[in-house]
Amino acid sequence: MARLLFLAQFAPTNNMLIKTKNDEEKFYAETYHIKIYELLKKYNIDFYSTNDVNYLIEHHEEFDIVWSLYNRIGFRNCEIFVQSLCEYYKLEYIGAAPNIRALIEDKSMSKDLSEHLKIKTAPWLIASKRYPLPFTPPFDGPYFIKPRFGSGSHGIDETCLCENWGLVLKKKRNIMKMVLK
Repeated sequence: MARLLFLAQFAPTNNMLIKTKNDEEKFYAETYHIKIYELLKKYNIDFYSTNDVNYLIEHHEEFDIVWSLYNRIGFRNCEIFVQSLCEYYKLEYIGAAPNIRALIEDKSMSKDLSEHLKIKTAPWLIASKRYPLPFTPPFDGPYFIKPRFGSGSHGIDETCLCENWGLVLKKKRNIMKMVLK
């Protein structure tokens, strides 16, 4: 029988629950990570559960397959990190390959692909410290500002909506943002 490593930010480690710091963390822990852990136990799957990515690095020989929900490690493109490690160690894993994850996690690349496939998308541009927003709007609003990288609506709320370009210029919050119509 295959041995599984379940890796998630709030996956119980040594059968101990991980303490959450806020409501968002509690939501992910209770809605996904703990429920999956409980199902793996219920169906007597041969698995080890941890919230520590280093465990994969140090014990990769002990597993046949990795199921990772570890998406918020704290650096750009972290969504592809675990799958990339699995590729390196020649370990099977559940989910998309790192190059596919990178494509879907990068909103700019996703929109480029959509345009290439003749799928209509809203006008957009990328802005950063190195490539600042133009003073005049490149297309009509309203505008929606969101992080270029990431998933799960992380970093997105009602303050991202800007009715006019002046608000967009005023709200430049992070180094890398994408402006969408």
